[in-house]
Amino acid sequence: SPIRVNAYPNPFPTSTNISFALKNRCRVNADIYDALGKNIKTLFSGFMDEGQRNLTFDGSALPSGSYLVVLRVGAETFTSWITLTK
Repeated sequence: SPIRVNAYPNPFPTSTNISFALKNRCRVNADIYDALGKNIKTLFSGFMDEGQRNLTFDGSALPSGSYLVVLRVGAETFTSWITLTK
């Protein structure tokens, strides 16, 4: 079943928390891309256990704009837009 990727706060002035729930232990890659598709930051790459998970994205050094959260869980990919407002 789909994983819901939530970001709070969104829009955010400096940092946002990205949360999602895993049904079992699996490989997770979490990346942030800019609107042009450039990988800005890898938030996590490795294995995570089941349960509620939270990652923090600090965008304080970046310009205002929209960024794409790309969460790869096993063979599936989930995306969510976040907005940095300074």
